[in-house]
Amino acid sequence: MSEIPDATLEEIEGGFRVKETEHHYLDVIRMLFNWRLCTTPKSCELVVDRSWCYAGTGLQSLVAAVLAAEAWDGSDDTEPEGWNKNNQTGEWREPRDH
Repeated sequence: MSEIPDATLEEIEGGFRVKETEHHYLDVIRMLFNWRLCTTPKSCELVVDRSWCYAGTGLQSLVAAVLAAEAWDGSDDTEPEGWNKNNQTGEWREPRDH
């Protein structure tokens, strides 16, 4: 993960814990077709309450999701940058050319 400077990723089942806020963990989980940035409540770690997909399962998508999680404050009234699918609304954006 040398593409992510100063990253302190904690490996968790299925992915990585990028950071935590007062009420949530920000996790990046590998799904079948993408990497997913998820907010997981600290009060119930078996639940994902919000999530956004980053198209593809390769290193480029993983790095995009991790960098978005690192830059994002995790507020409930905001969302991370660069996602392709918002799982709350179903909105889909074409992947950006890299």
